[in-house]
Amino acid sequence: MMMLSKNRLRFCLFWLCIIALWVGLNRNPRDGTASMSSEASLQTADRPSPYQEGRSAIEKKDYAAASRLFRAALSKDPQNPDVLNMLAFSERKQDRLAEAFGYYEKALHFRSRFPEAREYLAEAHLQAAMNEWRTLRGYGSEGKEEAGEIEKAFKQTARQFGPQ
Repeated sequence: MMMLSKNRLRFCLFWLCIIALWVGLNRNPRDGTASMSSEASLQTADRPSPYQEGRSAIEKKDYAAASRLFRAALSKDPQNPDVLNMLAFSERKQDRLAEAFGYYEKALHFRSRFPEAREYLAEAHLQAAMNEWRTLRGYGSEGKEEAGEIEKAFKQTARQFGPQ
């Protein structure tokens, strides 16, 4: 896992805060389904589509199966932002963050106003930051100061999400 310099980490945390704040302010209630136009293009009358099967795998927390199914759906519709978003989600849940970031970027390329993808992208950045923090803590005294800086940044960020 690559290490970030203090300045790069602060820069990433700053933008993470901005994204998280934006997501919080622009969140729309959702029922967990994809938009009809995108999902409808993936359906067949006789059996569930790979996209629908992937969503079912997500519900069962079978993220490896979900990734395979979303890849199959993506091969049929490579510019579908719903498929890209859910593939990114399943990759993130398997801690394959580099892949997840790439798929979120593509999903947002095809649909820039996509609250669910932006939420999941922000969660991926948080997961990446937590992974770096754990790595630093694993260094013992050598990473103690840097781990403390990350903890401080998280606490400052958390205060921004106080009662609303």
